Amino acid sequence: MKSSADNEGLVKALKEQLSKLTQSSELNEKENEQRLRLVAELKILIGHVQRLSEELDSEAAEDQLTFVLNECAGVATRIMWDALPDKSCAIFLLMYEKMRLVIGGCNGVSEASRRRTFGSGEGFAGAVWQTKQPQICDDVRGDPRFAGPGMQPNSGYRSIIGVPIVDSESRFCGVLNVQSRKTKAFILDSDAELLGLLSSIVSVCLYMNEAKRGRGNGEEG
Repeated sequence: MKSSADNEGLVKALKEQLSKLTQSSELNEKENEQRLRLVAELKILIGHVQRLSEELDSEAAEDQLTFVLNECAGVATRIMWDALPDKSCAIFLLMYEKMRLVIGGCNGVSEASRRRTFGSGEGFAGAVWQTKQPQICDDVRGDPRFAGPGMQPNSGYRSIIGVPIVDSESRFCGVLNVQSRKTKAFILDSDAELLGLLSSIVSVCLYMNEAKRGRGNGEEG
């Protein structure tokens, strides 16, 4: 059975990641401002994760998980803002029984988009799943990842970046996408690094929630 000690270790690891982030150097003024905003946001977010780790009731834990995923999506959109708040974020989780990606948390995403699901290789999220690597699209118009029936974006965004969500054993769990209404809104290496921190938090939350479901079902081991 996964124990509370496991959860404490995971939260501690997140705090260590945060500490390393504050020690990063060689940033320009814009990058440093973005990094400071991210650190402030992550401190609050890790507090929410801590509460999830301490929640004993499995149903309440499910509610807290949804809350944390939506908060993660909110942080992702805010740290990617430039002059205008034109970003949205979708956190897709892999539903193993159907082998489809479904939205588990989001910020600024339309109701129609929330209902969309993707298989491996379908659309942009499916492409991230297929490669299990960060991907970027500078302009969705004409991009082959958006070709085919039902794959066209329906929220008016023009560029997108996505990172895979993987667990501690490198198993694929989902995709974290951030969209912008501007073209060429993202830089793959630096933005994927920041979003990778958020995907790590999502992975930790999924692990904790799985552990609570296991205890609720009386699983041992």
